[in-house]
Amino acid sequence: RMVDSSARFYADAPSLQLERARVEVRDSPGRGRGVFALAAITRGCVVEVSPVLVLPASEWQAHGKHTELNHYTYNWADGAQAVALGLGSMFNHRRLPNIGFTCCHADHCIRYTALVDIPAGAELFISYGPRLWFPDADDPGYVAPDPDDFLAAVGGVID
Repeated sequence: RMVDSSARFYADAPSLQLERARVEVRDSPGRGRGVFALAAITRGCVVEVSPVLVLPASEWQAHGKHTELNHYTYNWADGAQAVALGLGSMFNHRRLPNIGFTCCHADHCIRYTALVDIPAGAELFISYGPRLWFPDADDPGYVAPDPDDFLAAVGGVID
């Protein structure tokens, strides 16, 4: 068991137990690579705490959004974008996810928590939100909006 040093996020929890050793990255049919449970994960378990690399808004607008990173960032404070390190950028999208996430701005990290009990072998999914910039594997008839329209419409930061 690994104990996470970010336990200060939870006033009533003396420590957090991560199930990092119980997941792996492997091929996800139709989605590229994804994160999968090697053993059952219980609801409420913190699965990952990913440090982030914050890209200021000016750098993002001038360079970052024109690269492959455009598909892997999270909205951050003041128009910045954050790249999740560790497993954070490997979770695939599902409209009804089994993993939730919380952006922790002060500590420059994102915490991923199981929303439901997850059986061994299952893929772990987060929701990228309702306005996707790619075809939704859950809804093959979905038409993705223009990426620039998506970024303009979303704005803000998830907390």
